[in-house]
Amino acid sequence: LVRRVVAALLRDFGYEVVAVASAAEATEAVDRRGFDLLLSDVRLGRGMDGVELARWVQQRLPGIAVVLMSGYTAEHLNLG
Repeated sequence: LVRRVVAALLRDFGYEVVAVASAAEATEAVDRRGFDLLLSDVRLGRGMDGVELARWVQQRLPGIAVVLMSGYTAEHLNLG
C-alpha cells in the first residue's frame, strides 16, 4: 500500500516512476535502464535490505541520488 501511494504521489508531481516489489525486481530494472533516484525502504523482505540495494545500485549508477526511508525507529534498525 505504501509503495502504491508514494508512486502515485510522485507521478502526480510529474515524475516518471518505476515501482517494484523487491530488491530483486529493482536490480533487474536497474540493469534494463538508467535512473536518477533510488527511493527504498531500509528493510526489505528476502534478500538484500535497502542499504545493500543502495550500495549495489550506486556501483552500477555512480552519482545516483538515494533516499532510504522506514517506518521503524533507528533503535529497531540498529542504526544508532
